[in-house]
Order: sequence, then C-alpha cells, then structure tokens
Amino acid sequence: MQEADLEAISQLHVHFWDEPSDVEAMRETLRVLADDPDHLFLAARVDGACIGTATGVICHGLYGGFDSYIVVEDVVVDEAHRRQGVATALMTEIERFARERSCRQMIVLTELVRHDARGLYGALGFEARWTGFKKKLG
Repeated sequence: MQEADLEAISQLHVHFWDEPSDVEAMRETLRVLADDPDHLFLAARVDGACIGTATGVICHGLYGGFDSYIVVEDVVVDEAHRRQGVATALMTEIERFARERSCRQMIVLTELVRHDARGLYGALGFEARWTGFKKKLG
C-alpha cells in the first residue's frame, strides 16, 4: 500500500460501510506503521487503480509458548471487481506474510451479515467456530 492509494481506499470505505474515512489520519497511520514488521497493509490494483485492500496485524501471545498469530481486518474489494479473485489474492498474500513470520494461525473478522465474505473465508479453509464481540470506544 502506498500513500497514493489512500483516497481510493477511503472511497472503498464509503461504499462499503457508508462512512467516510479521514484520509489525513490514514496517511499518518501509514507513516507511523510503515516500518512496523507486525503490520501489513495491502492494496490490490487493476491498471494502477486501487480496487481492494486488506490489513494484517501480527499479535504475540504467551499461550503455547509465545505463539504468534495474525488478525486480518478490513478486507474490502470494489463491488465491480468482486468474485474475480481479488480478495483471495489479498488473503493469500496475508497468509504468505504470516507463514514467513512463523505465525501459528490466522484470525479473520467479518460481520455476521456478510454471507459472501463468510463463504469466501470458508472456501479458504477458515472455520466459523468462534464468536467475536466488538465494542466501540469512541
């Protein structure tokens, strides 16, 4: 992901969540975390245009002897490019990144109403055996 992708990613967020994103805040976050080896920000492009995005964050836990795992969030693909392998390519790259860093598992978060995403994650080998909870703090 590059700073030049942020405007397009902001528009993806508007279309997906019906919420605007603060591009300047996104830019600052990207700058701060660009060199953090535990963060992965991906952008998928077609003809130079950003049409998808995904984020992976490696977490380090004590359970099982300092096992690391990756949490995947914000997998968003432009509606016109869905069902063309974009999300699969993003997830494949996140898995490669996680394996390279010896992560023991991947955790992906999605909303219960996102049946399309849930189908994709199931097809990619994820199991829907757990329940997640979310609480907004601001």
